[in-house]
Amino acid sequence: ILIWLNIRVKWFGHSPFIILHSIQREQMAFRAKRIWAKGQGESEEIMLSNEKMHASGRFANVFAANLTKPTSKRVAVKRAWESKEAKAAGTEYKNEADVLAKLNHPNITRLLYYYVQKMEKETCHWMILDFLPLDMVSLKAKGVHLDGIDGRLYSYQLWSAVEHIHSKGYLHLDIKPANVIVDHDKGVLQLADFGNAKKFVDGEKHNPYQVTRFYRAPELLFGASTFTHGVDWWAAACVTAEFMLGRTLIRERTADTQMRLIIHILGYPAETDIKKMKVSRPRVSRPKEPRGLPSLLDADSPPELLSFLQASLLYSPDARITPANALKHALFKPLFSNPPPLRKNQTRVAVTLPNDNDESSSGSSSSGSSEEDDKKSTKTEVKV
Repeated sequence: ILIWLNIRVKWFGHSPFIILHSIQREQMAFRAKRIWAKGQGESEEIMLSNEKMHASGRFANVFAANLTKPTSKRVAVKRAWESKEAKAAGTEYKNEADVLAKLNHPNITRLLYYYVQKMEKETCHWMILDFLPLDMVSLKAKGVHLDGIDGRLYSYQLWSAVEHIHSKGYLHLDIKPANVIVDHDKGVLQLADFGNAKKFVDGEKHNPYQVTRFYRAPELLFGASTFTHGVDWWAAACVTAEFMLGRTLIRERTADTQMRLIIHILGYPAETDIKKMKVSRPRVSRPKEPRGLPSLLDADSPPELLSFLQASLLYSPDARITPANALKHALFKPLFSNPPPLRKNQTRVAVTLPNDNDESSSGSSSSGSSEEDDKKSTKTEVKV
């Protein structure tokens, strides 16, 4: 019967991994732990087909696939093999799954199922996630330039995600455009890649080599071994500026020159800032006259963007704008105009303010209604 059906069964450790072959596609069936997928029971028999490489990284690959059982939908499959190199770099994929199992938010990549494939010498972690077509770097590479509305819309969703992460007691520690995925047609954003995320413990020491350089907060560049949510706030502000400007805000080739550039922009940190960052005085020359944040912006940049960055890019981590206050900033006021603003694809932006009594509905989105449909009131709202 197996030969007639052309079914091949692989055994990984004690778990059967069934691969169904047909002329057009290869299907994989296995029992995985249910995380945020709808249904009942702790585990579920799932089936994947048409798996194609979507993105590759140093320690993991991401595939796009069709989930055909227990329901039909497009999913992303993050597959990571444990290796000595990954362990040495501190990459823990079980940790990523554990973090995502605590986070349920429309602007955070949703972990549907989790599966551990164990063999004699290796272990592979499978994370089946919601699928969004592109990250922001790939979107830009396709020649897509965000206008002011989309820049604000995506930034708002990013800050909404950061607020949720911190409310659950975690730090992301690698917020950057490459870790932001979108469905640009729908105007939906999700923050992804929680491989570096950590549970926040005040005063706990860590390696300061955190966050990609262009988005790294000054306390990390100065060598702080203890840090706070402020490192994510700095990174999110830099990404917001990038969405609005179409270019990296602060970009240097090395950590040392990145640090020096920040000092030339903001000036040398005051003694109170040094104490707040919990670092030693940086041994660099003091600029006679700081360039100031306005020097980083374009002539036609909205004044609200400068105001936002002046509230965000501060030496003192505690003084930086919090996600809750960021979401109320004047930069995002155009998203709440009446009627709602139109995106380039003629869909209406639809966002609402957070509802403190409905934690699971936090998020933001844009609708798919066209200008011609305005009379029909087909705009769909999603709470943020």
